[in-house]
Amino acid sequence: MNQPTPVLSWYVTCSLPMHNHPVYNQVMQHINAILQRIHPDNENKLVEARGLYSGAQDWKAKWPRVLDETIDGGLFFLLDTDGFIGRGVHTEVSDVLKKGLPVYLVIPDSSFYLITTLSGKAFAEGPDWRMYTFVDVKVLARETEPQDPFDALELEEEIKPEHWTHVHAQLTTPRLEATLQNNILTLKFSDGVTKTLEWTDTEALARFLGDHIGTALPDLDDEPIDASTEK
Repeated sequence: MNQPTPVLSWYVTCSLPMHNHPVYNQVMQHINAILQRIHPDNENKLVEARGLYSGAQDWKAKWPRVLDETIDGGLFFLLDTDGFIGRGVHTEVSDVLKKGLPVYLVIPDSSFYLITTLSGKAFAEGPDWRMYTFVDVKVLARETEPQDPFDALELEEEIKPEHWTHVHAQLTTPRLEATLQNNILTLKFSDGVTKTLEWTDTEALARFLGDHIGTALPDLDDEPIDASTEK
């Protein structure tokens, strides 16, 4: 008998001005891709603060129940355009951290950070309740490495030839799409994160796979042809 798929509810929050900002839907797509990668065996449900409350008093009345009875996966939050979160978001993040669930800060450029505290050099007190806490993403990036898309790859399984779809200069594996064009190797992961490698890095990667994994990649020419110069 098949076991039911576990369901996790994830809370998504941000300051009110961001609810109708164009970046909001972009971040929501990114969150869905993140969850597909880090919790592929679960059914992940997103509970958005946007539209859940009619105002501050309604939030105060409903938030304790949402925290205790609804959120069992964790929380995602995003910053406003100036890098701040309001007092309400600060409270929500703090409460979910106290509950022992994971909290992620999501950046529109597709990076995301696991947050374990709202104190430290990356966080500063803001001028009012709307701009309650400033998050310095540059400092955060130095102190906390963003989640690396390579972490989710089981490399030996990923690159087994039987898992490949190889069409011309494009190679597709279960969670990775690789395209070689103009001597640049572009790796696109299943959550939308993209990384690029120069030709010398590509050669080094091929040697590594051949020497240590025992998987033969298609031969690399010593002098690759630049597709942009072909007639």
